[in-house]
Amino acid sequence: MDMKFDKYFSYFMIMTLSILCLANTLLAKEVEVFFVRGNESYQAGNYKVAIKEFEKILNSDYESWEVYYNLGNAYFKDGQTAKAILNFERAKKLNLKDEDINYNLELANLAIVDRIQELPQFFLFKWASTIAHSINLKVLGGITLSTYLLLIFLTVLRIYLKSPQLQRTAFVAIISASVTLTVFTGLFVMRIFENETKIEAIVIKDRVDVKSAPGGLTEVFTLHEGVKVQIKDHSETWVKIRLADGKIGWLEADVLETI
Repeated sequence: MDMKFDKYFSYFMIMTLSILCLANTLLAKEVEVFFVRGNESYQAGNYKVAIKEFEKILNSDYESWEVYYNLGNAYFKDGQTAKAILNFERAKKLNLKDEDINYNLELANLAIVDRIQELPQFFLFKWASTIAHSINLKVLGGITLSTYLLLIFLTVLRIYLKSPQLQRTAFVAIISASVTLTVFTGLFVMRIFENETKIEAIVIKDRVDVKSAPGGLTEVFTLHEGVKVQIKDHSETWVKIRLADGKIGWLEADVLETI
C-alpha cells in the first residue's frame, strides 16, 4: 500500500512540476512577444499601443525594471508625465544605479508644475541614507552576512593562534570586522525598515486640493500631477500624505498611485 502511494505521489509531483515548467515557459514566451511588440510600437511612434503592450506584461504578474523603464518612456512620449514618473520610480526601486532610469526620471520631474524642496537633513543621516540606497538590498544583506561570518571565523582563529604577534593581528582584524559589521547592519536595518514602513505614491490627477482632515472643507495647499508624496495614514477613502518639505494634509486615495 505504501509503495503504491509513493508511486502515485511521485507521478503527481512529476506532473505538477511539468505543468509548472510548461506554464513558466509559455509565460516567458508571452512576455517576450508583448515586450517586442511594445518596443516596435514605441519605435514607430505608436506610444499608446506600446503602453498597452507593456501593461499586458505587468498584468500577467511579471515585472522587471526594463518593462517599467520602457513603459515610463512610452508614457512620457505620450504626454502622460505623472504615469511616466510613476513607472520610472518603480524601475528605480528595482535598479537603483541605472543611469538611464535616473536621467529620465529627472527629466520627467522637470516637466511637473510643483517644485518641492526637501528639508535639510543632518549630514550623518544624509550620508548614511546615500550609502544605504547606493547598494542593492540583496547585496547589502550579503555583505552584512559575510562580515558576520568573517567575524566568527576571526574570533575562533584567534583562540587557536599561539603566537602573541598573530593574536594581536587577529585582534585588530576582529575590531575592524566588528566596526564594519555594525555599520552594514545599521544600513541593512535602515533599508528593511524603510521597505516595510515607507509607502510612497505619485499624484496622477492634473490638480488636487489637499485638505486639513479626511473629507474636510479646509484646503491647506494644492498639488499637481507628478508630485511624489509619502503616505502616512489611512481613513476610509482618504490618505494622510507628507511632502518632502514637511507639509502634511489629506487626499482622496484615488488621486494617487503607489510606487
